[in-house]
Amino acid sequence: MRTISSPAHIEVRTDQHDAVVARLGGEVTVHSAREVRSALQAVIDSAPTSIFFDLRAVSQLDVAGLAAVTAAAVRSRRALIEITIVPPTAPGPRKLINRVGVVPILNRVAG
Repeated sequence: MRTISSPAHIEVRTDQHDAVVARLGGEVTVHSAREVRSALQAVIDSAPTSIFFDLRAVSQLDVAGLAAVTAAAVRSRRALIEITIVPPTAPGPRKLINRVGVVPILNRVAG
């Protein structure tokens, strides 16, 4: 298990089937986007069979944070890693995802 903490927090676990669960929480914003991007790239570089991006605990999300998550999802798919994305439950982050229009991109990437 790998954990990072900043305004955002990421907990990464690998199960016995080489699948990774990456739980993101807190503030995934311009202040933490670089760290989030780096942590997610390390997950992708470990070449798991699949990645489960769990965003339910994300309380704040801005365009920089969303770009970091979206880029990780796209890079995972290009690396032929099966992905699942669980969206944030907080209304602000959900609204941004819908407003920016990445839902079709994330669905296509995850599908």
